[in-house]
Amino acid sequence: MAIHPVHTNPVDLWSMNRGVAIYEPMDDGRDFILKDFNRMAEENVPIAQQNLIGSKITEIFPNIAECGLLRVLRSVSEDGVPRKHPATMGRDNLIMGCRDAYMYRLSLGEVVMVYEEMATQTKSEMALLDSELRMRAVMESIHAGIVIIDPIEHLIVEANPMALKMIGAERDKVVGHRCHQFICPAEVGECPITDLGNNVDNAERELLNIKGESIPILKTVAKVTLQGREHLLESFLDISQMKALENKLREMATIDGLTGTFSRGHLMELVQNEINRTLRYGEPLSLAIFDIDHFKKINDTHGHQAGDLVLKGLCQLCKDTLRDTDVLGRIGGEEFAILFVENDLTGATIAAERLRLKITESDYICEETSISCTVSFGVAQFYGIGDSLDRLFKRADEALYQAKNLGRNRVCQPAL
Repeated sequence: MAIHPVHTNPVDLWSMNRGVAIYEPMDDGRDFILKDFNRMAEENVPIAQQNLIGSKITEIFPNIAECGLLRVLRSVSEDGVPRKHPATMGRDNLIMGCRDAYMYRLSLGEVVMVYEEMATQTKSEMALLDSELRMRAVMESIHAGIVIIDPIEHLIVEANPMALKMIGAERDKVVGHRCHQFICPAEVGECPITDLGNNVDNAERELLNIKGESIPILKTVAKVTLQGREHLLESFLDISQMKALENKLREMATIDGLTGTFSRGHLMELVQNEINRTLRYGEPLSLAIFDIDHFKKINDTHGHQAGDLVLKGLCQLCKDTLRDTDVLGRIGGEEFAILFVENDLTGATIAAERLRLKITESDYICEETSISCTVSFGVAQFYGIGDSLDRLFKRADEALYQAKNLGRNRVCQPAL
């Protein structure tokens, strides 16, 4: 894969005024892979083949060993001592000795070959190029998205492979484009860092991919100086799986896994919230508790699978019958509660009776067997100041107990 040095660095393969090629030694050290070369090298060494990046140098130049250049490359790769060789021009895929080639081994092991006359600044350029390649190697090895941003123009000047993977775009579609297009959904002029002055350090933010989809990320931003100018180095981790796990755990804590209704703990929270609202605005609030009559008999006769099917079917019937504002939750094995928001005792009793009749008229099919059931209801109303969640549940539970004592399959209110 071609190396394209960081554009903010003063040394760039494509802008150097002499031909440059980078070779990577193969494992056995006998041959080299062409990793990149600039336009000046293309002009000085015209090559007929296309797509040479990644090819072996012995395949590109069949006579490279014959002219001695391969031996010099191997020597520089092995001992790190810079060398020059008078063979750089290519014609008809053959090395022709015309101009000097200077070879240096970089810290990452690659060998850089510089063509034409050697200028006094070439060594310093090589040092900067070495530093540049070091930086790229670090960026490419980190399993986190990294981008470098020009804070004035809000342009992405560099992005590592992980960032490109998360964004879902090729490098040329990202580098040189506004960061607001990918890194965050903020509008131009409302950058959380440069415009709003926010400190972003391990903060949960959003990344936009090429499709415009939002990806939750954990983001850190640091200021770095490149070419004497301040830039922003942003690193981020994809926390989609962590957020999905959080949502799953939250759902497990709030939703009953079998019936899809609210869990007991979450139902209690919702009831208390509605009680607080009722105390503030004076709107009526009622609660019904119901359970399935002789549910144990259903399990004993048809099995627990059939019992689960009845529970799920009954809850779906309740959801289809109740208002959107009513709240259904499971508080026990076959015991449920309904919070009737903005409904007094009379209205809640009528709603409970309507639901009881629908349940009585319904049946559930399990392995070609039709199973029916009845339910008993206890309904109570919240009295306002001086009343409480515990007292409300106690009155509804007492009314349910009364319905059972009276023969089940009925709706009862608390005794006066």
